[in-house]
Amino acid sequence: MLVLNGRAAIEANWAPFLATFEKVFHMNGQFSAKIDGNTATAVHYCLVELVGTEDGKMVRNSNGVIYNDSYVRRDGLWLIAKRVARFTWRDLQPYHQA
Repeated sequence: MLVLNGRAAIEANWAPFLATFEKVFHMNGQFSAKIDGNTATAVHYCLVELVGTEDGKMVRNSNGVIYNDSYVRRDGLWLIAKRVARFTWRDLQPYHQA
């Protein structure tokens, strides 16, 4: 399991990977949260679309992701305290631009 702490660690890990794609899109779907004072937990569903070149051809890499989040409210802002990401499915297809 990959554990990253802080924005700098997240950026250092993910920026090189995401730079390999021409297009990156996250569509946030259903979000269900339980708030308890200055803390909260949530389940967040997301569709991640990555478009890049593989073997000289454009491909679309679609991923279903479920995030189990814990939040904390500091100085009036809700921050992610912990996130566990589960990539539940993946589909690779040729990418056809319209």
